[in-house]
Amino acid sequence: MSIQQKSLFISMIISVFIILPQSTKSTVCPPRDIIIPCKCANYFNLIECTNITSDIDLKKIFINLKNELNRQHARPVYDELKLVQTQLTHIGSIDDIFSGISFRRISLSRNNRLKRIEPNAFDSSRNITTEIMIEDNELLGANHDDNVALFDTISRFVALNTLHLTDNGIRFIPKHAFNRSQPALRELFLTDNQIERIEDYAFTGLNTIQLINLDGNHLNKLSLHSLEIENTTQSLLRIFLRSNKIQTDALPPGIFTHLRRRIYLNMNINDLSRIPQNVFQSFFKRRSILSVAKNPLKCDCDFKWLLDQGIVYNSSNPDGDYLLRDYRCILDNDDRIIDEVNYNDFNHCPVSSMAQTLEQCLAQASDQEQELFCLNRCNVNDLYLGRTILVITFFICFQKLFFL
Repeated sequence: MSIQQKSLFISMIISVFIILPQSTKSTVCPPRDIIIPCKCANYFNLIECTNITSDIDLKKIFINLKNELNRQHARPVYDELKLVQTQLTHIGSIDDIFSGISFRRISLSRNNRLKRIEPNAFDSSRNITTEIMIEDNELLGANHDDNVALFDTISRFVALNTLHLTDNGIRFIPKHAFNRSQPALRELFLTDNQIERIEDYAFTGLNTIQLINLDGNHLNKLSLHSLEIENTTQSLLRIFLRSNKIQTDALPPGIFTHLRRRIYLNMNINDLSRIPQNVFQSFFKRRSILSVAKNPLKCDCDFKWLLDQGIVYNSSNPDGDYLLRDYRCILDNDDRIIDEVNYNDFNHCPVSSMAQTLEQCLAQASDQEQELFCLNRCNVNDLYLGRTILVITFFICFQKLFFL
């Protein structure tokens, strides 16, 4: 290529980069007065709205914007919508509030009066939005019905990849919250809300989820099916429950039989005093990892099963694949705080045949029903567990009879 040809080629490239921003500006962003108090950022393909007072005002703005896009024969799709520090109490009280305009990313933050998002508010975006950030809206989801509507809204985004639902007024995750198909959803952040409970089957539709983060909430109890997720992938599932209020009794026996995937579970900074075998045996069976830093654990006789099965660190085998990590505990016999146990710490403990029986039974169990049978068989003296398993067994038998 000659010098003249190279110069011509470079000039053409420069012309393309000069023309593209101008073309984007003329076809995407409308005249400013059409969408005030919203604004459009040319290079980010972004619509940002502040100080909006009502759905009616928002509707008028997007009607104007849609008319302008039609006039320019431009595609009604933006990379991002931001609603920041508005005075809105509801979003979507008017049908088609965004006039058919779609957004690949939606961000709602610091809307201190926002209480409710109607399930159909973002219907024009549900097939295209890949990321949602709903943050620091202190009243959003505080009311029961508004909370249910919020999760109904979110579950309609079929292309969603990442959800940040943080620092809002949410008090619970409703039953079947994520029951619609969301095959692209990988990361779910529900941190720093006021969540006290997770209802049964809340996450069952998240077949390909890789991360669920519930740090910094007020969780104090989980039900048997709170963490149930259908097993359609073998990838590691990370669940974070740090800085909650979870005690040992908050975890019902059998809760992890419904999680068939390998899990990394972080329960740091809670109120766990024990790691009961009838809760965690099926968890460790799948080589899942549990982190329990900053919990008031007691290394009493009920802790010994973890040492027997090589689940906790033992200096005699420092290279082992230990599944219980970051623990410190108080010894049962002298109140010392330690970060490694050995068999001498349990010399005073009676021999437990139940622990070995449960381990062997669960190791041979091939499905959820067999694991529940093991728990029932090895805990007949546990009144709470007996009642729980009785109900589960009845339910399973009823299902089989009904669907035969």
